[in-house]
Amino acid sequence: MRSEDFEKIRQPMKVLVELIQTNSGGRVNPVVPGENWRPDMYLSQSDRQFWGQIDFETLAYPGSTQEGWLNASYPRDLSDQFVSGTKIRLMNGAQIVGIATIQ
Repeated sequence: MRSEDFEKIRQPMKVLVELIQTNSGGRVNPVVPGENWRPDMYLSQSDRQFWGQIDFETLAYPGSTQEGWLNASYPRDLSDQFVSGTKIRLMNGAQIVGIATIQ
């Protein structure tokens, strides 16, 4: 794909992130504010991957649920899927480490 085939979220989108507990395959350490966390991201409804990062204002511990901010670039044909209620699988390799829901 060419760079003109992608769009970027203009303003960060609020997401509610459910991080998987460590003993269930989630992260070992919390996500630290300013970490620029970039898990592999897949839209649950289409199973399509996109690229971005999630930022938190406070420590996000494995097993917790909290609000964060999504910044992303995605193939242009996915633009209609970035709406309230859309779920995003957050992966580390083949392991799901969380689920984000666009608010």
